[in-house]
Amino acid sequence: MDLIQCLEFIGASCQCGIRHTRWATHGKPEERNAHPHLDGPGRVAMVLNGIIENYRTLREELQSEGVAFRSETDAEVIPRLLSRELLLLAVQAVLPRLHGVYALAVVWAELSVALAVAHNAAQLLVGLGESELLCASDIPALAGFTLTMLPMEDGEVALLTPLSI
Repeated sequence: MDLIQCLEFIGASCQCGIRHTRWATHGKPEERNAHPHLDGPGRVAMVLNGIIENYRTLREELQSEGVAFRSETDAEVIPRLLSRELLLLAVQAVLPRLHGVYALAVVWAELSVALAVAHNAAQLLVGLGESELLCASDIPALAGFTLTMLPMEDGEVALLTPLSI
């Protein structure tokens, strides 16, 4: 089932979404290790292209606080940490705690028209489409959808909304 069919099947409507295809960096390539990863209540969803080198330390810290993980991946620590803050502030607060090379995108249930994106030493591009903003970690992913691509700088955090970056 493709994404549009899945959304129609569950009756969801949205203006913002994330999608990611990759092999699991940690854990087996199975559904529970697939992206996106969620926080506990399912309000924060996140995709990651890269690796969080200190995920074991962060995971142990969260588990000691009673957080139960659904996957074996490094990526799941990010939405668990993000859910403690507000969207853009959360991303800015959590990034210094992550060690590794990554590009990530985060959506929040409470702010369904916005997408927070950030990266460190991995490519991340923002594409300006017709009445839409896009982001991807590869130029070919944006080809055909936009002619204008803005590369993000390391450590930069952006909030994409229907009206602005």
